[in-house]
Amino acid sequence: MPQSSGTFPKRDEAPTHTHIRAQHQTDAEEVNFSISGVEIECVSFFRYLGRILDENYDDRHDALESQLARARARWSRIAPVLRSEGVRPKAMGYFYKAVVQAILLYGSETWVVSDSLMKRLRSYHSRVARYLTGKHIRQNADGSWFCPPTTGVLEEAGLETVDEYIKRRRDTVRNFVMFRPLYDICRQSTAITNRAVWWKLI
Repeated sequence: MPQSSGTFPKRDEAPTHTHIRAQHQTDAEEVNFSISGVEIECVSFFRYLGRILDENYDDRHDALESQLARARARWSRIAPVLRSEGVRPKAMGYFYKAVVQAILLYGSETWVVSDSLMKRLRSYHSRVARYLTGKHIRQNADGSWFCPPTTGVLEEAGLETVDEYIKRRRDTVRNFVMFRPLYDICRQSTAITNRAVWWKLI
């Protein structure tokens, strides 16, 4: 009798959730779609509106690595100019929101945000606010640390939390899709993955 490959359970074992998901994935990969008789090529990832979408729909690659890097690069060019011109913190905050944050949070309406991703976004956002206000975390002469409260720093910079900006974007999408038939179909479906899905987040 041939040995099991490890992908599926032995005949006398009940299939686990992992095995069922693997079978669903295999079945899905065998489905072909066509438009007007022309078969659509199946790819593992593609770029859509500047974002890379892959078959695992893992936002860590695109949102965190790519967009965060682009936002940092843009801010590094803008911030020194604003500082040299003596622009006030809240005025610099407007530039940040209009130019940099638009890059950072692009497509966040559909993000599945992990705790680690959210932590990195909050960290970057608060560092920008500290740059705008000059309220940096620093070590005192006696070895203790001075850490101005993030809430106060954001307020002085005229910024909300990054969580709030993402929520506003999601609210816009929710108000658009919640009365569409597709939304009801998704809500009533059973996901074949343990990952969070967009229709449960908005």
